Amino acid sequence: MNWEDYIVLARALARHRREAMDRSAVSRAYYGAFNKSRRWLEANVTPIDDRRAHEQVWETFKTADLASAGTRREWLLVGGLGDSLRRLRNQADYDDQVELAGGVERAVASAERIVRLLDRLELAH
Repeated sequence: MNWEDYIVLARALARHRREAMDRSAVSRAYYGAFNKSRRWLEANVTPIDDRRAHEQVWETFKTADLASAGTRREWLLVGGLGDSLRRLRNQADYDDQVELAGGVERAVASAERIVRLLDRLELAH
């Protein structure tokens, strides 16, 4: 599965400016970034526990314990963007009333940025 396709879908949904599409765009952007990040960690760092996968993925990046000195900032940024995106996704998926003005574009941009950052991350030696 190419999880980046979820982000492409999110970008397309975001163009329509209807509530259901906005909510779906936020959700797809999140899951594209989350699953891409999870696969990166599983390939390079550690297995991810399904029961607390979302928390574990973003915390691993936010602690940056295994980051090289040169990419520590990027690890932290992935964790912070992922956390923010997760909060917005929870609102979009579960809240009856949510104000997504600006949030849809921010979600898609954050997901795209996470994917770009993953390509630059390095592990400490």
